[in-house]
Amino acid sequence: MGEYNQDGKKNGQWIHFSNNTQFEKIDVFENFIEKDQIVYFGEYKNGQKQGDWKIKEGKKIIKGNSIIGGGVYDNQGLKDGSWIELWKFKLSNYIILKGFYKKGIKYGKWDIFLNKNKGLERIGGGSYDFEGMKHGKWINLHDNYNYNCQVFETGLYNHGIKQGKWDYKTINFYEHDVLTYPFWPKDSFYKIAGGNYEKGIKQGKWIELDENYHYQHQILYEGLYRNNIKQGEWEILDHHNSNLQKKGGGIYDEEGFKNFQWIELDKNNKKKLKLVEYSNGKIISEEILQNKI
Repeated sequence: MGEYNQDGKKNGQWIHFSNNTQFEKIDVFENFIEKDQIVYFGEYKNGQKQGDWKIKEGKKIIKGNSIIGGGVYDNQGLKDGSWIELWKFKLSNYIILKGFYKKGIKYGKWDIFLNKNKGLERIGGGSYDFEGMKHGKWINLHDNYNYNCQVFETGLYNHGIKQGKWDYKTINFYEHDVLTYPFWPKDSFYKIAGGNYEKGIKQGKWIELDENYHYQHQILYEGLYRNNIKQGEWEILDHHNSNLQKKGGGIYDEEGFKNFQWIELDKNNKKKLKLVEYSNGKIISEEILQNKI
């Protein structure tokens, strides 16, 4: 909500609402969760954001303690100075990124915090160089990070390029077939996957997470990379009670195409396995197996 000037550009004080309203959807951060409303307060000058902008939790505005982020835009509409940004938001706990901008470019130390009901807990972060590229040691959150997928990746950047050993860490969700999640101790994270980069290229042995990895679907893939291309035998593994059980797999040729018989997860039902015949990456035949994950 706000005013436009005679040229049709936003001017003066504006309030932007997140999805769950009749107002226009603008400035909603990535990975927004619809049911939790965020409101952005700030001013425009001739269509550009200017000065102090605040990010507020919509349901707490009337209580006066609603500010959860924000920062300053310079005269060119670029973020500048100290900022607190949202990565994922949910009323019970949300993730914020805290650091500095210089003329719209991130630089220096940035921290990743999980804001729980009890306060902020640092769970990751690292540093940016003067060109806004990650550099040095970083702890990143996995792309699918959420309450059911507590996965971090740790390793080194060389001016924005991953280099050397990278590890993926998570928690032990089960112990002796008993679900310990979500009551894990803070120091219970351990390595679950990873491998090596050479100038941003995957090389050698790797263990990777399934794209839908979470505590009820702990599927991994293990095999070799050569110049970022999967080679030879790859196994599909199920991680349970700190043990890895082979569930399937198959062969990649030198060009990274699947060949011959594969046992893999059914895309329509990840709890089922299927037998697939490949020729140069193309499916020749497939059938659902009785075995289940």
